[in-house]
Amino acid sequence: MKMPPERLKQDINALSNGIRQAREGKSSLYGSFILGNIKDAFENSYPILTQYLTQEEKQKLFMDFLAEHSAMEPEFHHIATELLIFAQQNKSWPVDAIKLMEYEWLLLSVEISEHAVTKCISIPIPQWTEDTRITANPTLTFIRLPFEILPSTAIATQKEQHYLIYRSSHHDVLYKKVSENDLYIFSYILSKPEITLSQLRSVTRDFMSDTELNQWAEISLDDELISITR
Repeated sequence: MKMPPERLKQDINALSNGIRQAREGKSSLYGSFILGNIKDAFENSYPILTQYLTQEEKQKLFMDFLAEHSAMEPEFHHIATELLIFAQQNKSWPVDAIKLMEYEWLLLSVEISEHAVTKCISIPIPQWTEDTRITANPTLTFIRLPFEILPSTAIATQKEQHYLIYRSSHHDVLYKKVSENDLYIFSYILSKPEITLSQLRSVTRDFMSDTELNQWAEISLDDELISITR
């Protein structure tokens, strides 16, 4: 790669500094354009959090981000991630607000994941064998949140809630609140390329009967949280 001329580097540096410091002239024009991109990326990527912030709070976030953040991935389509990194590094931001950003970022991440999700043909439990192999949905992830997620909103709770987030074969991004036991099972499955039904029984025997595990497996397969092969 050829090095740009020194004069070009100086001009770009001057323009960048002017945008960060909100100077008048050409810098102001480009600054307004970039602020518009940041605003659009934030409101489209974090719609729930957007509802809880005032215009003044959002504007301060955008201006601080523009003035202070050294982007790791400077392309425009990475703005949502860079905003989250900036908020995580900002000690003045409330923990709950950052948690909500992390949740909404996971939704976006799952939506654009390159992993393909295919519909697994449902097989009734009686036809499963102990060697039936179980694999997690490749987009599956989870998060602990200090609030309950409802459509387009979040409600603070005293106890943390556990959520699975994943994409279905119909390209829908879904979330599901789960119990501690569910979280343990899915964490175990995610840590392995695949496991057998027999192996899963061995790690759930202390808190789940065979009947309960069968019910869990049928529901999880129907929800496309897992797939199976025989």
